[in-house]
Amino acid sequence: MISNKKLELSKRDMNFFSEFSSSSGQTGSYLSLSLLILLALIVIGGGIFAVVFFQTATINNNITALNAKMQSENYQTDLAKYSEINNSMSGLNQQYYAVSSLFAKVANTDKVETVNMDALYSNIPKDITITNYTYSQGKITLTGTAASYYSPLDMIANFSKAKLFSYVQISDISQVDVSGTGLTAEELKIANK
Repeated sequence: MISNKKLELSKRDMNFFSEFSSSSGQTGSYLSLSLLILLALIVIGGGIFAVVFFQTATINNNITALNAKMQSENYQTDLAKYSEINNSMSGLNQQYYAVSSLFAKVANTDKVETVNMDALYSNIPKDITITNYTYSQGKITLTGTAASYYSPLDMIANFSKAKLFSYVQISDISQVDVSGTGLTAEELKIANK
């Protein structure tokens, strides 16, 4: 029985240590797994750091090269030419705006058709002198002098025949007294004629 007891005690002891040994094996496998994960994270982190480091170095090299290029004499000359061209373009744009504004004003301004001017020129009697001419909203007004009382009436008849004007009239015929104008005797003869 003693031997049985010993056997039982030894089994118990062995079972006691076997629990620790199996638990220790599991702990060892967890520890090695966590070390592998940690090693993988370090390798991945190191790779990311290397990529970022090389990209930063490349970007810094590009920046340094661009700064050197921008400080070069050729670049500064080209930059001065660009500024000059840009200022020239600004001036040309202002001139274009001014010319466009003038064209718009001209387009909106009443104009006398050349047909009307030709009709006026060809239908005015020879002894009539036009001293003033106005054109506003399609209305032409002529002011002038005539050598005879009949010349304005002849002019009205000529304009009516031309059929370019819808309404033709004489608003005033008056004789001008040139004696008080300070003309010489010779000039008065010509003016009275």
